[in-house]
Amino acid sequence: MHIIVGVPAYGERIHAGLARALMIMAVSLAKAGIAYGFQYCDSALLDRARNKLVTTALREKADWLLMIDADTVPTDVGKLLAMIRDAGKAGASVVGAPVQQRRRAGWNVRRAANPRDPMSDCFPMEDFDGQVKVVDRIGSAVLGINMSWLRSKWPIGPWFRSEYQERGDDPKAIGEDFYFCGQVCAHDGVIVADWRVPVAHFGATSETETIALLEASGSFRRPVN
Repeated sequence: MHIIVGVPAYGERIHAGLARALMIMAVSLAKAGIAYGFQYCDSALLDRARNKLVTTALREKADWLLMIDADTVPTDVGKLLAMIRDAGKAGASVVGAPVQQRRRAGWNVRRAANPRDPMSDCFPMEDFDGQVKVVDRIGSAVLGINMSWLRSKWPIGPWFRSEYQERGDDPKAIGEDFYFCGQVCAHDGVIVADWRVPVAHFGATSETETIALLEASGSFRRPVN
């Protein structure tokens, strides 16, 4: 297996916890004999950054592109890599680890009124803690793309795009990640959310909670004076 781990960011900043997780991931991938590469793309336009990462994964003939946002910390790298392996065995097109939203309660996972329409209205899903579920939409905080599926079904981008639909004085906005998921469904792809993977989302998860999660997974130790 060949995995490209990509971090879309802006302002040349990533969370320190993510930097820690990436170092642990490099060691874990090497020990497992998995070929890997890391890509960092700095852009104020997230759709552009994500498209550049997909282009890189295609060029490098990767099996999976694993995108992790700069403000997101997977606190158990072992479970994160298991998410990718299990998704591959199940034939999923896209797999994501749900995260708590920053500005509202709940997860970044949705069902859609019309899954095949990228502009469809979406509705919150309940918490499926510890389970793996097929979904219509998932935010791209921690997102794995099966590149074999993409090469076969949707090889020409752009894959991520922020869209707006004029509705008088209340235009409807669709983020680049939900647009992507809508197009995956339109191309007969399967999207899976894996609630087994613990993830801290900066702004929704406090720094204290993030460190506690890292300590619980054994991937972080406080310095000893």
